[in-house]
Amino acid sequence: MSGCYIALQRAVVVLMVLSLSATQNIERVIEPSLGEPLAITYEELSSDLQNFTIVDIRRRHEVIEFGQIPTSHVLPLQELEKALAMNENDFLAFYGFPKISKDDPSIVLTCRSGRRVRIANQILKDHGYFKQRLYLGSYLDWVKNGGELIQPGEPYDPNNITNTEITSTDSETNDSTSINLSTGAPEQESTTVASAATIPREFIIF
Repeated sequence: MSGCYIALQRAVVVLMVLSLSATQNIERVIEPSLGEPLAITYEELSSDLQNFTIVDIRRRHEVIEFGQIPTSHVLPLQELEKALAMNENDFLAFYGFPKISKDDPSIVLTCRSGRRVRIANQILKDHGYFKQRLYLGSYLDWVKNGGELIQPGEPYDPNNITNTEITSTDSETNDSTSINLSTGAPEQESTTVASAATIPREFIIF
């Protein structure tokens, strides 16, 4: 009887070892691939701001009202598709920083709570961008951790888009709003798109 018990114990041990080995192999298979985004924490981002290209995808009036992470650049989510289609010179003139590159691992996406960065990440992936990182805690996590803010926020506003309005949709609320780029303030009633005479047509973002 004792011999059978010992044999049974050994069989159980062997099965446990085989099961552990199989689990480890599965984990290796399902590890995030190089093409998947890597999240970034407050600690990592705040310790080396100058070496990251932080892209804030909130609407301009949100950035002005609530403030922004130092060194960050504003590129609203609703403009991302059009922005990616711009050439480097037009992008720089319109957004005030070099066009993001598919080969740049320093790109960090941030928004208000982390929801919109996931949407932006999918858009970027659809255009062949796979090296960007996501600040999943975004603005709310930055504030919670006591991070420094530029307040009021200062989204880039090139002179040639003064008085231009764009119609935007908040991806978190689905509210459509017209935004005056010179002030960042939402318009209450108008949903029409008005352009200054100096605005090239391709710069009007819907």
